[in-house]
Amino acid sequence: MALQMAMKNATSISGVITKIIENESINNIIFDASNIKFCVDPCNSKEPELYQFKPYDGKKYLKINYPINNNSSLIIKNYRICKCCNDRYFEFCDEECIDKLIEDGKNICKKLNI
Repeated sequence: MALQMAMKNATSISGVITKIIENESINNIIFDASNIKFCVDPCNSKEPELYQFKPYDGKKYLKINYPINNNSSLIIKNYRICKCCNDRYFEFCDEECIDKLIEDGKNICKKLNI
């Protein structure tokens, strides 16, 4: 409930929060980044996308999932990402650095004004 109220008062940066899945154990935020022209991951850059963003063919990845606490995730759909953030995400996943993924998820929420 608190998450849903916070979402009503937030303004995202040119993205669309498609839905909030809320039940007793899970509160997920699904964010459609189709209109975002910068890296949606935790780097500080908000520069418009150039050819260095992944995927390099100019298309978009379907989704990426960041935990934001033990019961919630930020799911970003239709996104592009800089190489540094992409490498960071997969390194944290491979090494099971859940605390670092949670920290990145919270930073992304701040970056995107979610």
